[in-house]
Amino acid sequence: MSASTDDQFYRRTFALGIIVLGVAAVTVGRLVYWVLKPAPWPPPPPLNEEEVFLPERGNIYDCNGYLLSVAHTFSDIEAAPNIVTDTEMMASRLAPLLNEPREKLLAQLDPTTSWARLKRRVKWNEAKEILSWGLQGLYIKTWPGRIYPHNSLAAGVLGFVTDKGQAFYGVEREYDELLAGKPGHREVVTDVLGSLSYEVQVARHGADLFLTLDRNVQYIVEEALAKAVEVNAAKRGAAIVMDPQTGAILAMALYPTYDPNTRDVDDFKIFVNWAISERYEPGSVFKIVTIGSALDAGVISTTSTYYDAGEIMVGGEVIRNSDDAAHGETSIPDLLAYSLNVGAAHVSTKLGAFKFYEYVRRFGFNELTGVDLADEVAGQVRFPGDREWHESDLATNSFGQGLAITPLQMLCAVDS
Repeated sequence: MSASTDDQFYRRTFALGIIVLGVAAVTVGRLVYWVLKPAPWPPPPPLNEEEVFLPERGNIYDCNGYLLSVAHTFSDIEAAPNIVTDTEMMASRLAPLLNEPREKLLAQLDPTTSWARLKRRVKWNEAKEILSWGLQGLYIKTWPGRIYPHNSLAAGVLGFVTDKGQAFYGVEREYDELLAGKPGHREVVTDVLGSLSYEVQVARHGADLFLTLDRNVQYIVEEALAKAVEVNAAKRGAAIVMDPQTGAILAMALYPTYDPNTRDVDDFKIFVNWAISERYEPGSVFKIVTIGSALDAGVISTTSTYYDAGEIMVGGEVIRNSDDAAHGETSIPDLLAYSLNVGAAHVSTKLGAFKFYEYVRRFGFNELTGVDLADEVAGQVRFPGDREWHESDLATNSFGQGLAITPLQMLCAVDS
């Protein structure tokens, strides 16, 4: 090797050494920087990631174990029309399964739009079939919902749960906390040093609820009530069946009613169970309370009679029979059979205001019955000593006028 070659070799070796030393110096410098660099203060917040597990809502059964309200997974069928390759084919396949006109679906699949909801509340088995097609731009969004398998049956008692999981009316709302359960979660926490920690809380599913309602009795009562309302050209009606020995409600029917699956109504008032939530003047059926109280107090007996002159003066007010007739000497059973106002007023005066209203209190007309349904209201009764009470109220109240109660309160009084 010549001298010039040796010089060239040493120059290259020297240059390479300088480069290596430079890279090493930079690397060491950065390491020293990161080691000695002060930590920021306050430190950045840890990174949290949380996944929520929704609980399954409990089912509602009748007294014999028949389902009245059941948890169900629903799906929304959605699409991104701008990436759908064949909208004609997609609309044609979806139309029969979704029970929607092909033309309507085709209009929703407008290629100039990036999102479209094609159908709400599709059952999961149908959604799975659609998912199996593997069509580009077609998506399934699932969510927990509710099915009422008997449609409008006992709707006023059950209430309903919205698509957002909110419970309204009836036992759905009264027992919402019990039925809804408690969500679970999995949380991943990353601290400032990059360490991971996990916290897992298992979802607590909602409890099932068994009612005293009997599905078969409920069906019979609803059918009979609907016919009665139509035959009598009434605006609405309510009917309740109670076991007098236990107080168990076997049926509670309202007409008109609604289907909690769809809730497609013109007037939201139809959702209200007015058998417990609205007061009305009971009218002549209240004579049962008046006569029962007088019998219990011993001021009359089943063989007692009174003279019905067709009218009676109480508290300065003249009380007349609804037929404006005088019935002469009348027995207590006939008083009830012919629904005579004069007779009821006569009996209430024999009982006296103090005792009459004491029985009204004992029958619970100014209190809640305690039925486990949302939105129950108490009755409204004027009592002696109240500013609005008048002596004539003793007579008019005896045949169910001048006071307001709920149908359930009336039934509880009769069954007691």
